[in-house]
Amino acid sequence: MIDPEQFRHAIGLSDIAIERVVFEEGNVLKIYVTSTKKGCHCHCCGAWIEDFFALGEEISLRHLPMFGHQVFIVLRPERYGCPRCEDRPTTTQTLDWYTPRSRLTK
Repeated sequence: MIDPEQFRHAIGLSDIAIERVVFEEGNVLKIYVTSTKKGCHCHCCGAWIEDFFALGEEISLRHLPMFGHQVFIVLRPERYGCPRCEDRPTTTQTLDWYTPRSRLTK
């Protein structure tokens, strides 16, 4: 049995909780994670916002190989609404270990 906390330390990513780990055919390891960080900066006004709106589309990010497997981190980023801006825009949270629209972890 894989201990999620030890596994989280092994992959070296911050602000996440591991939901599940899946070994797939072709030596592929998928690690499904959720964010433990609450909030983000509004992309319009820059204010810190914590008004949860929804989960974004699932993204799969290539990580460093482990145990002879290709590793993918799978995440549905959180989206937050800004109560300060007139049209209440939503902003997708980005964690510090990946760049938006990239297919790789940093």
